[in-house]
Amino acid sequence: MDDRRRYHPTDFGHLQWSRLLDFELDRADGFECAIPYPYVAIDIWRTPLWPPQLEALRADMLDRYATFVRGERVADQAAQVVRFRLTARVARFVRSVRSLEAWSWKHGLPEDPAFFLNDTPLLATESRHGRITVFASNDDVATLSGAGIRLIEPLGVQAEPWPTP
Repeated sequence: MDDRRRYHPTDFGHLQWSRLLDFELDRADGFECAIPYPYVAIDIWRTPLWPPQLEALRADMLDRYATFVRGERVADQAAQVVRFRLTARVARFVRSVRSLEAWSWKHGLPEDPAFFLNDTPLLATESRHGRITVFASNDDVATLSGAGIRLIEPLGVQAEPWPTP
């Protein structure tokens, strides 16, 4: 990794999420999300993606696997992680989800949206515990600060979670 460090935003409001999303969509080349894994699939690559909006993006899919790890924590239920090339079509889908809280299986959408540049994480979310992690350089922090997004380093403390349904 370059000079990026791990940060957490201090506010999870709609405006801040929208600004953070715009910032990451402008520089990322990959998008990742988590979908349910209700049964063991013999060929996970051919199993239909859920929800149908993701199935429409199948041509942009780069990777798909099942895991018990979500947000650097072991979960009690397996999930599928699906990574896409961040094409204009994928970006339109991401922008169509207007709020962070909407990224929820309960709302019929994937969870844990994340963005990457050359396989390096830029932004990761973890829905189960309501965490947002931004991997940013000093220049990124200054740019985001100018857009009204205050970031703090974790320094061994837990960030306040966003309100999940």
